[in-house]
Amino acid sequence: MKALKIISIVSYLLICSTDQKGFPIIIMLLIYLVDFFQSFTYNNLGISWSSFILSTLTIATLFVFFKCKHYTDKYLQIFCFLALITLVMFSGIFNSYYSNLYFLLPFLIFITSSVTLIFISFKKITLQDKI
Repeated sequence: MKALKIISIVSYLLICSTDQKGFPIIIMLLIYLVDFFQSFTYNNLGISWSSFILSTLTIATLFVFFKCKHYTDKYLQIFCFLALITLVMFSGIFNSYYSNLYFLLPFLIFITSSVTLIFISFKKITLQDKI
């Protein structure tokens, strides 16, 4: 289970956006955090709260997704999966006319590993009830 969670999280962080720059999510999280902390040093810029909120919520969701137990937190795991999918939609996938391999391959790995984790957690409950 831990190996699937690690594969899922790493593949999520490697999903590239489909805009012109095409940065992976891990780079965008670092850029958002640097932008937030740098906004305190310059007086002429406003504090970018949206970048801080987006980056901390993404990191927190990944942490909760990793810390979910096998059987007890299956619904929390589904919620984290849906939240992460929603955050991927902010990458501009619907605004793009093409999708590249740097987006599709990690995205498909993330989807399959996460759905496999969810199915395993639900399947273990049904097997445990029969015993």
